[in-house]
Amino acid sequence: MDQTAPNDIRLTASEVQAVLKSLDVSKATGSDEIPARLLRETAEVITPSLCHLFNKSLSTGSIPREWKLANIVPVYKKGEREYTENYRPISLLPITSKVLERCVLNNVKDWLYGLVNECQHGFLIGKSCVTNLIEALDYIGSVLDKGGQIDTIYLDMSKAFDKVDHGLLITKLRGMGISGSFLQWLTNYLTDRQQRVTVLGETSDTIPVTSGVPQGSLLGPVLFLLFVNDLPETVISSKTSMYADDTKVFKAIKVPEDALALQADLTSGYDVDRNTKIRRQEEGDKKSKKGLKEEEMDRIDELCSMMQTVMKKLEMLDLIKDRILSVEQDVKSLKESINFAHAELDNLKKEMKERG
Repeated sequence: MDQTAPNDIRLTASEVQAVLKSLDVSKATGSDEIPARLLRETAEVITPSLCHLFNKSLSTGSIPREWKLANIVPVYKKGEREYTENYRPISLLPITSKVLERCVLNNVKDWLYGLVNECQHGFLIGKSCVTNLIEALDYIGSVLDKGGQIDTIYLDMSKAFDKVDHGLLITKLRGMGISGSFLQWLTNYLTDRQQRVTVLGETSDTIPVTSGVPQGSLLGPVLFLLFVNDLPETVISSKTSMYADDTKVFKAIKVPEDALALQADLTSGYDVDRNTKIRRQEEGDKKSKKGLKEEEMDRIDELCSMMQTVMKKLEMLDLIKDRILSVEQDVKSLKESINFAHAELDNLKKEMKERG
């Protein structure tokens, strides 16, 4: 793999034509209404012009505004069709822009994927939710097979893809070594995007997209992985497994200090989310902060404290059980003493009555 950061990209006609000819003609059209079949069937003719246009975009760091307009189409999921919550939004981008994205991704994917933390299983070739699950279960099973205990915390960033801060993402990309016209192109790619809703032949007015990676894009998922890439680095003593923003933090618990170490890792990861502004952007909905509500974070602290108290009480059980037999003997002796005292009292009463 080439270790040099991709700072300037220049496409060839052959790679542009290859992408055009591999287009899936069943894909829906975007805001430009140019179908994939037209691009695929005319690939040999339009390739020189498109290649020139793509290279102009990459060299100047600018993308046509029309290519950054997404049509949002509601797709029915389940339940009553009258309610909007029973639909999920699908973002449709111009296919021409996605051809450019595919060409760019083909040139930089090896380098970009090489930056992704090995515990990440989302959107990567050879990895999936299945490999994510197998990796976690393998470790958890090994601990349980030895009779151990393992605590697992599941985290989920609320609307994480929509809340990526563009400025912070660009800063992170620059820190990874990306510069030049390619960094300028990525900055333009992320910013000044527009979207509109299209349903039943009617189209709404456009509104600006001020945060997040482009939904329905090819580069968006990779950029998101790089955005959350530093989260696992904050987990010191526990293990981490991720699928995009879905994160599992788990640790074998042998002593109370292990639970506290897990809490420390959780707190450290929480601080990373705050630094990436996920927390700030979630303050509006008050639903989830890194997958946990504030009261749940407090509850974890409380449970750790309770665990320490319980462990101390368990340690005293050894002393208590050793005293059980002796306590029983003491109770028996006490009963005998009481019975003896009652008998003596009865005798005393009887003697006094006879004397009277």
